[in-house]
Amino acid sequence: MQQGFPGGSVYAITQTPDGYLWLGTEKGLIRFDGLNFQLFNQTKSPVLDVGSVIDLMTDGEGNVWIRSQSRNLLRYTNGEFHNMTLEIDPTARGITAMCRGTNGQPFFALRTSGVYTYSGGRFSQVISTAAVPTILIISMTQSADGNLWIGTQTTAWPVTTVRRLAKLIHQILPNMFRSYR
Repeated sequence: MQQGFPGGSVYAITQTPDGYLWLGTEKGLIRFDGLNFQLFNQTKSPVLDVGSVIDLMTDGEGNVWIRSQSRNLLRYTNGEFHNMTLEIDPTARGITAMCRGTNGQPFFALRTSGVYTYSGGRFSQVISTAAVPTILIISMTQSADGNLWIGTQTTAWPVTTVRRLAKLIHQILPNMFRSYR
């Protein structure tokens, strides 16, 4: 379908520096050029998932990051889709949130291991949540002062508080979390 919107719920929207609007929908990934809607699917790229796109983000380099309902993380760069899932999440437990930092860097929250960023062609861990494995990060943002905030099912915390909490747990119950060091 070229001109009309393919339909379905829209879960996420981002815009790239070239002016395209990208829509994450229940039918998949859609790009809008101002006149036409283009549905991207496995016919266009075998890396693309069948199903819903639940989150989108454009980083400071103009790459589009795509989080699908199937737990995959894709990156669209230089006209190509790349599946980044195994690089960041080899256990395939799932990315639960992502956001763009104040300097354009992308941040990703993984279900059981913490928050990561992507720079220079590789992922690096910003914070480990292994010491407090019950934390499920469902939203994130970085404030103007550079503080990374994470939202959980019950509250919002700056990352510095999570680090202090993990350190405190290690001090109080050192044997319980021995395997997470």
